[in-house]
Amino acid sequence: MALIKCPNCNADISDKAERCPKCGFESVSKGISEPRIINKERIDNNKKDTIVITKRSLIIACLTLSFVFILIVVAGIVIYDQINRSRMVNEELNVSMMLEQEDYHYSTVADTNGDMEENGNIQNQSNFANDNASISATVTATEPSPSDKEEQDVGLGKKNALEKAQELLKYSSYSYEGLIDSLEYYEFTEEEAKYGADNCGENWN
Repeated sequence: MALIKCPNCNADISDKAERCPKCGFESVSKGISEPRIINKERIDNNKKDTIVITKRSLIIACLTLSFVFILIVVAGIVIYDQINRSRMVNEELNVSMMLEQEDYHYSTVADTNGDMEENGNIQNQSNFANDNASISATVTATEPSPSDKEEQDVGLGKKNALEKAQELLKYSSYSYEGLIDSLEYYEFTEEEAKYGADNCGENWN
């Protein structure tokens, strides 16, 4: 009787034994070729199971990573959209505030200009009335005698035109033609108006 190694547990057993007394492996007495084949099949099956499990794990891991990536992309898109909307709302608010400020500024300027024009018109009317009253008083006080009335009328008209031209220049600026037109508006003759414009002291060059 000889001792052989059990193909399953590697224990020393008799070559006549039909079963390993240690692990219970059968067909020990038939030699080691059949157990080796059985063990090889078991190993192959174990490898196949391991490969299947590994493939499943890889598929699950890939699906999980893909799902996480999709969630990250969706979250980024949502956050980016919210940021853009907030920015657009802020820009619209700023534009509306600027437009309101410009409208208020323009309305204030328009009101101020209107008040200034109204005050200027009232002041000019008052000055013109005072000037007419002054001219009328001067004409009344210097009433010529019937003997030299014609000569004094010509001289008095030019003198009054000169005084009127000087008074107008105190309140505003005129061109040469503009001053003549203004004097003619006060019923001075063209000759008297030109005399007043020529002798008012302004440099028309």
